[in-house]
Amino acid sequence: MTVHCNFAGVPRVLKQIDNWVTFKNIVTKDGKKGRKIPFDCNTLCSTTACSNDQKTWSSFEIAEILAQEKHMSGIGFVLEKKLGIYCIDVDDCISTDGSLNKTARYALEPFKFGTYCELSYNKTGIHVFGMGTLPEDELGGARGDIEVYDDGRFIAVTGWRMLQCSDDITDNQWPLNVNLAQFPDKKKLTYIPQTTYKWLNSGSITDKLGLRCSSIALPDDYTHKNGCCFQGSHPFHGSSTGANFVIDDRENVWYCFRHNVGGGALELFAMKEGIIDCEDCGRNAFYGKWPEVMKALENAGYDLEKSGISNPLIKQRVNLKHTLTSLGVGRNVKN
Repeated sequence: MTVHCNFAGVPRVLKQIDNWVTFKNIVTKDGKKGRKIPFDCNTLCSTTACSNDQKTWSSFEIAEILAQEKHMSGIGFVLEKKLGIYCIDVDDCISTDGSLNKTARYALEPFKFGTYCELSYNKTGIHVFGMGTLPEDELGGARGDIEVYDDGRFIAVTGWRMLQCSDDITDNQWPLNVNLAQFPDKKKLTYIPQTTYKWLNSGSITDKLGLRCSSIALPDDYTHKNGCCFQGSHPFHGSSTGANFVIDDRENVWYCFRHNVGGGALELFAMKEGIIDCEDCGRNAFYGKWPEVMKALENAGYDLEKSGISNPLIKQRVNLKHTLTSLGVGRNVKN
């Protein structure tokens, strides 16, 4: 069995930590991805290792030797919270021509190739390693189309470094925060950004009015600007950390780490107007409040009728205007 690892390409930071195991890739009956079983180098790979038992881990040097002598599939590094090292795993993101899909490009963009990135064991995915930690209430795992871990998980390290990327792991807490915002935990997700809603099948209100999160409530104290993303204190309820609020200007969405909620520009506008609170954002955030939202948009100078936004409130006002105009008093009616 060929060992799937370029040992010389493994980051120096990881080599210095005795958190290594070997593994065998057991192919499933359907012939697709196999299951990676970790083995304990301290028993010459005769017993399995465990990602929460330090006694079953060893040094990089020992794992390298035994992986070759025992004909293992490769070596793996066990992540521990105290190490402050995380890994972003994006599966099945590389096409046959070697290009990355949208998910992988979005995940990599905040790093600007400034940390260690490698091809996965099957060469169809990528691993991104960085120095940083998940929030205390985050256990790690799948977040939409990516997986993020910093504890209790072994990662099959290949040493197949991606071109342009750093050859070692660097401090990258900010890019991790951006990815947590871009790919929220669906198990915790209680909202759907308003930009995804379609109003009467005629396009989103956000798009029709040209609402932008960054124009409505960009944090005054934001200390990071990475490409299209901004982070700082929540503009309406503040922050004890100075980094609990993120705007992704590319996707025109925002995320609040305190309440684990977020949304699009329309929710942010309504929050600014005091119509809804941050923690109330969700699928039914505007239930019973649409007239108030529409009135606030009009008062803010948005021309709803010209933008083609059709809703019962607007229709009533337009019909009333036309009726009064026909009676010669339409000039006194503001739409």
